[in-house]
Amino acid sequence: MKPMFSVVVIGKNEEQTLPKLCLDLKEFRERGGDMVFVDTGSTDNTAKIAEEAGFKVTRAGDKFTFVLDKQMADEINAKFVKEADKPIVEEGAIFFNYARARNFAMSLAENDFIVAPDCDERLVVFDIDKLDEVVKSGVSRLNVDYVFSHYADGSPWIQFHTDARTYDRRQWSWKGVVHEVLHGTAPIVDVDPKILRIEHWQIGSQNRAKYLAGLALACFIEPENDRNLHYFGRELLYQGRFSSSIPVLEKHLTLSKWDLERQQSCIFIGDAFLALKKETEALECYQKAMHLGLRRSPWLRLAKYWFGKNNLVLTAAYAKGALQIPYLEFYMNEMEDYTCLPHHYLYWALWYLNRKSEAKKHWKICLKYKPTEPIYVKAGPEFFDVVPDEEPTLVTLPTPKYTNNIEGWMMPGELEVLYDQAQKAESVIEIGSWKGRSTHALLSGCKGTVYAVDHFQGSVGEEEAHAEAKTGDIYAQFMKAVGHFPNLKVCRGASLSIAALFDQQGIKADMVFIDGGHTYEEIKADIAAWLPKAKKVICGHDYNWPGVKRAVDEYFGTVEVYQSLWIKRM
Repeated sequence: MKPMFSVVVIGKNEEQTLPKLCLDLKEFRERGGDMVFVDTGSTDNTAKIAEEAGFKVTRAGDKFTFVLDKQMADEINAKFVKEADKPIVEEGAIFFNYARARNFAMSLAENDFIVAPDCDERLVVFDIDKLDEVVKSGVSRLNVDYVFSHYADGSPWIQFHTDARTYDRRQWSWKGVVHEVLHGTAPIVDVDPKILRIEHWQIGSQNRAKYLAGLALACFIEPENDRNLHYFGRELLYQGRFSSSIPVLEKHLTLSKWDLERQQSCIFIGDAFLALKKETEALECYQKAMHLGLRRSPWLRLAKYWFGKNNLVLTAAYAKGALQIPYLEFYMNEMEDYTCLPHHYLYWALWYLNRKSEAKKHWKICLKYKPTEPIYVKAGPEFFDVVPDEEPTLVTLPTPKYTNNIEGWMMPGELEVLYDQAQKAESVIEIGSWKGRSTHALLSGCKGTVYAVDHFQGSVGEEEAHAEAKTGDIYAQFMKAVGHFPNLKVCRGASLSIAALFDQQGIKADMVFIDGGHTYEEIKADIAAWLPKAKKVICGHDYNWPGVKRAVDEYFGTVEVYQSLWIKRM
């Protein structure tokens, strides 16, 4: 059957990367799939390659470009360039409006559901029939398993989920000159990596200066856009403009509500200070970053610093601390942090601390992850009087202990944390269940009763996101997803009304999870009503929403935060 979705690509001078993507689309083309390619001014064979692969090619030329005048160039440099750093933009610079190009390209498609890979990406898993079934179900946008970069041996270096590749154009559109993003309010759901998996294989670019200038322009136009500030500060750091990067990243810290990305900005600021030989300021930034999210990166930055100072005790302490932190999905996580790197620091520090048997264990783990790495191979006879095995057992990368494909807004890493918390509870009360994505995690983890409290009509003020409640039976979908669990007790009704009934019956639970309304008033009322019923833990979702954060902070002050989950222990 002809696929029910379209593949839409934009590109310029991509003759080195596009042929590989075209190979992945061979079956899609043979089945009559709709393929759109907008060429944005190539001077090589890109357009010809696209046509031969079956794309309908539109040559847009400079349709989406504009030129920077002297006044704006001077204003941008005055705003962002610090100390002795060079100017970022120049008069006459040509810029490309990515959002306009993407919106134009998707308007040319035959189908409303769009799969939009970049030219330097590969559809390494692409099950057309199963993806058709997903599209038929009426989804609006998908979270796709994505590898952003690779080690030299081809194994993933940075991997995460992205929701910017597959979407319904009727509900989503692109905004932003640089680092364009999709805007809309419909639900986003995960797609099984056995259906679609995308990997990015970027060819080294010589045009980083133009990329930096584009980010500077974007931040000048939208000075309150926290995501662009983060990317801009990062790029300034990567290009060695350390003095200029720090104030940009510091502003991001004041605007962003996403603690994990704020954490990464703190790490980048620390890196910049370290490059400027301001070590005290750098260490303070890494320490601050440790408290903004449960990731290994700041711990290992500190381990690396003390490793460079030959401080054995602190190197071991921070590396061992990092090992206590489980994998939590985030787009800036480096897989090495969750594989060999902590063990690398530990075997060195422990050996010189004369704890050689412990050091040997960590060395063996390094060797299992990287069996041909010369530093680990040589360390065998040099430190441990051991010749490495000819065929060491490979250790797989960390995989989630729990996930599900039920439609909803909770990220896979958050589901795993919720599942872990539920395993420690003999009973759970959930406020706000919708279609059962979080409920399934709680029921799977908790061996006792899970009370699901929801009226299944959606939240006030979130009518667009919960529009389906007006036309569909959300409760029926919820029961289809989780109704088979014997430990489920559904309490159908409004949060505060059910809380009053629980008061009358004296019902409490080890854990209370709040994910109902998201306004300040609703969260404050839910905490007041349900806190007396939580014996061990009270927690909730969407801490990155301003109203949620304000109410939680007022009640509890400091809480644990995992992506957008917040947790307070009794």
